[in-house]
Amino acid sequence: MVEVFKTNVMHHTDARKMELLLRAAFPDCVLNFDLDDCDRIFRIVSTADVSEKVIAIFHEQQFACSVLS
Repeated sequence: MVEVFKTNVMHHTDARKMELLLRAAFPDCVLNFDLDDCDRIFRIVSTADVSEKVIAIFHEQQFACSVLS
């Protein structure tokens, strides 16, 4: 399942920090950022619905995050 999120992560250093946290939480998932997109896209490929946990991790780090539909 591919889930796509709109974020407010602006800098590559912040994206790397978030990637480390998210990889620790979801070690079997494939994830990436597209900071060149106007919505600062974050994508994750997983076998389960992880959207609530992903959003919670972003919010814990003071970043906005919502499912892009």
